[in-house]
Amino acid sequence: MYTEISAAFTSINALTTLLKSAQSLGNYNEIVAAVSEVNAKLILAQTGALAGLEKQQAQSSQIDELEKQLVKLKNWEAEASNYETFQVARGLFAYVIKGNVQPMTSTQKLCSNCFHKQIKSFLQEARERTPPRNYRLTCHICNSKDEFHEYIDCS
Repeated sequence: MYTEISAAFTSINALTTLLKSAQSLGNYNEIVAAVSEVNAKLILAQTGALAGLEKQQAQSSQIDELEKQLVKLKNWEAEASNYETFQVARGLFAYVIKGNVQPMTSTQKLCSNCFHKQIKSFLQEARERTPPRNYRLTCHICNSKDEFHEYIDCS
């Protein structure tokens, strides 16, 4: 960007010099040649200025995109701070709301796999009808399925 602006100032200085010298020219052909040279320098200056402007616009849009990502990340961090990891059953962890006092069977549980990918996905609970009547927690986003016999008492 600095080089383009510098080139534009150099071209303007050359234009000023040519215009001063054109005043002293008596020949029409020399004046036309001087004006053509000035026009060529102006076109170069405009090209440099446009290139700098395009570069600035590209950087501006990149900054806007990064700012949006930062806001999204801050929003997720605020949401995630409301949850804590909890051992629901032996070897099975899920995220539950902090300070949960409800029995694990009635608590909303979030999938750990999805949570680490910044996705809030509730685990769906099912219980088999026939013995041994295991529980099953299923995530419908990452398709994880975990079976266990009983919840760990959270009290």
